[in-house]
Amino acid sequence: MIPYHVCEMINSLIKAHQEGNTRSHRADDLYFNIFLGYPEKDRIPSLRQWKVIKKFFEKHNHLREGTYSADDVSKLEDCFNVLEEFLHIAAISEYSRMRTLDEILEQTNK
Repeated sequence: MIPYHVCEMINSLIKAHQEGNTRSHRADDLYFNIFLGYPEKDRIPSLRQWKVIKKFFEKHNHLREGTYSADDVSKLEDCFNVLEEFLHIAAISEYSRMRTLDEILEQTNK
């Protein structure tokens, strides 16, 4: 028999793992909704596309002794292009927010 306190510890570890997994899946949506802001949501290529490149980078985020196939190199270039587009959208969104804050402060200081 397993002691009750050991079962409780295992149960809490399982719950913590499930919560972490859920948080990870929600992270993409939070990123797009909070960081990019709602006006830019229409400019986002798609959450599906984001998830595809995220999986690609997660799969290939280790050092590799061998060479990459031509297909992998092509896919890598495509993924970096999409990532660059997402980062560009994020930068424009952040710049827009900062400009709005500057305008508010300017009006307040008059």
